[in-house]
Amino acid sequence: MLKRTNARISAVQSLYQWHLTEQDINLSEIELSDFILDQNKPQGGIDKNYGEKILKGVLQNKNRLDEQMKPFLDRSINDLDPIEYAILRVGIFELLFCTDTPYRVVLNEATELAKILGAEKSHRYINAVLDKVAHQQNLAEKQKNQQSKNEILLVNQNNSDITPYTQESTEKLAPNTSPLPTPPKFQRMPHNKEKDSYITPNQDSLDEFSIIKQFFTRNIYFRRDVTLGIGDDCALVTVPENYELALTIDTLIEGVHFTKNTHPEALGHKALAVGLSDLAAMGATPAWATLALTIPTLNTKWLTQFSQGINNLLEKYKVQLIGGDTTRGEILTITLQLHGFVPKGKALRRDKAQVGDKVYITGTLGNAGLALQARLGKVVPTQEVLSYINRSLDWPQPRVLEALTLRSLAHAAIDISDGLIADLEHILIASKVGATINVDSIPISDFIKTTVGNDEALTIALTAGDDYELCIIAPDHAPIESVLSEFDCPCTFIGVIEENQGLHCCRSDGTLFSPKSKGYQHF
Repeated sequence: MLKRTNARISAVQSLYQWHLTEQDINLSEIELSDFILDQNKPQGGIDKNYGEKILKGVLQNKNRLDEQMKPFLDRSINDLDPIEYAILRVGIFELLFCTDTPYRVVLNEATELAKILGAEKSHRYINAVLDKVAHQQNLAEKQKNQQSKNEILLVNQNNSDITPYTQESTEKLAPNTSPLPTPPKFQRMPHNKEKDSYITPNQDSLDEFSIIKQFFTRNIYFRRDVTLGIGDDCALVTVPENYELALTIDTLIEGVHFTKNTHPEALGHKALAVGLSDLAAMGATPAWATLALTIPTLNTKWLTQFSQGINNLLEKYKVQLIGGDTTRGEILTITLQLHGFVPKGKALRRDKAQVGDKVYITGTLGNAGLALQARLGKVVPTQEVLSYINRSLDWPQPRVLEALTLRSLAHAAIDISDGLIADLEHILIASKVGATINVDSIPISDFIKTTVGNDEALTIALTAGDDYELCIIAPDHAPIESVLSEFDCPCTFIGVIEENQGLHCCRSDGTLFSPKSKGYQHF
């Protein structure tokens, strides 16, 4: 693939990540990450300067770019899929500011980007919008007259067409030091301080609706694809065209999944994180959530901290809480359902692993498992070790952004919640294949090894679960490790998919390793 195509891919991916996380960007210091996303393309390098020009230019001129596309959209700009949105912005920027690039090259590249980055069903729509923008600017006619000047032949990606390509203008973008606004797809709900008499009511007077109003509807993010949220019998949402709805639900019960002394903010965070991890395993973009909460007694301090843990993570990934239920019961029980969407046919399913694929895992395994054993009194780590491993148990970080990149590379994936052996076997059974993994290659913290010894540490890493890392199955030539390194996400190759069914855990010397159990089981 040509260097400028790789630059465009990287710019789109960087814009998508910025859009999702709302991270602050210093335009004078921003650099382009060298994302390589298409598993079938040659490693053609990247024109980093051109990519950074696109990225900075889009961020500096995003309002102008949006105004250019609005007349030609068949939907609100806020209803565009984030990948669609980023590709359109990049294409329009090139049409307006890189005018020596033939408009047909811009359109063709945008079409290919849509296919590569998972918006395959949108490529014709993107092409049509950019074509209309180009003709509005009279670019098509101007460039026809300029093609005889300084032409260079550029062979397109499939080597079947030859397109005239002129040398790039050296015109520099005018500086723009205005602050970056909040991305337009989401906005914070208005907050009326004069009506906040419910902030500190007597907890004895709280009913179901007061709990919802006080703790779960203040300062939430409002998504434009939510027609009707909290306050009616059902929520109404709009799923983007040519996307599938991804649903997942998890229940956490006191005494089964967490102890009574777990901090409520950490509990709220984890309750949402496990669902986000499921969506990540499918390569789905998170969008909406519902919460069912059963509580033994009303405690406003606990509810404040618990809701803060949920709301912080909802805000980070731009997920709107659209409904739920609260009730009184003997045992604290939390049920969270997450909804997301993924391009049709692009989900990372368990039944798509193929013979010859490689097996990878993200992060390190076993920290949360050891922390749980410590809370149950089975081990007594040092305070330093305890502080380190408790973060993994209480504050898991779902690999949402990483997984969105992987759906163009991997065949299958699963999040590691019940233990690596148990979860990998789910993929093997669904795909009707087997695997051999080298257990000595699995990354395990030295804290665990010094606490329980090497063999027990390996058993915990393989079977304890609660890691919420990803197990990824990808073709031999897919650059999984290099792509994830752009997210500072550790990734380790641990084995291969084979024709003979079953999972074989081997040491580096070839001997088999057989842990006492395969992983967490509810019954």
